[in-house]
Amino acid sequence: MNNWDYGSPISFLLVPATTGATQAHVGWVIDIRQNKLDPDDYSVALPTYLLSSLQLEITYVAPSTTTWGTNPPSTFATDMTLNITCVEGIAESGEDFSSNPLMTVLSKTLTADSSTGTLESFDTFFQVGALIVRDFVCTETSAGVRADTEVANFQVNSGTIPLMSNIQWQANKSKDIQNYRIANSVVTQHGATTMPTPPFSTGGYDSAGYTMIDFYNNRMPFISTASGLRLGGLSSIGYNTGDLVFQANCNNASSIIRRIQTTIEG
Repeated sequence: MNNWDYGSPISFLLVPATTGATQAHVGWVIDIRQNKLDPDDYSVALPTYLLSSLQLEITYVAPSTTTWGTNPPSTFATDMTLNITCVEGIAESGEDFSSNPLMTVLSKTLTADSSTGTLESFDTFFQVGALIVRDFVCTETSAGVRADTEVANFQVNSGTIPLMSNIQWQANKSKDIQNYRIANSVVTQHGATTMPTPPFSTGGYDSAGYTMIDFYNNRMPFISTASGLRLGGLSSIGYNTGDLVFQANCNNASSIIRRIQTTIEG
């Protein structure tokens, strides 16, 4: 998601060309801001000073052709070094972050059935009950390889009302260029090489298998109302499971669909 939020990766992947060298460098950011363009945005701040503990859990996976691109080194070191820098805002006199809405970013994995060529409904794709900002989606083959050819088109229905109807997968990826300014990170575009090899992408727009289903304007995440600025998104308050349905027209059997949803609680 860093590539989408900032238009380019936070840090390049570095694989030394020396024979036998296996050191890989990668950087990424967990950004709690709602407005990624405003360094002082605490609209959904996490009040760490009110918490007794805060934990970061990371599961390491050995780099492979499916997780680290198509041409990783033949061997990898077994040890990993992780450096963490925490940037926090300090509450000033009169400021109180404790009542700010809470942003959650939660993942889910679903597997399509064996039928192809028809829309299949996924009743539990979305997590409902709060303000949905966006869903970062990854489609994979039944073997777990990221691919854009798994889904031809998709729909999002609120009850019987289609919010997004017959959206072509590649058209939605083209929309990502406009909304998230990721075209400048394409590996080879018009003869210019501007980015290294994966895992960040196989080329910005053509980041295999990835797209964004968004319900807000990422460049202007706040909506001006009579009562002041409000966070943009799709309110699913009062919805029950199955009221907001994702439908996918899968080209292949047993496609894997992963989503990472950003939701604002409160």
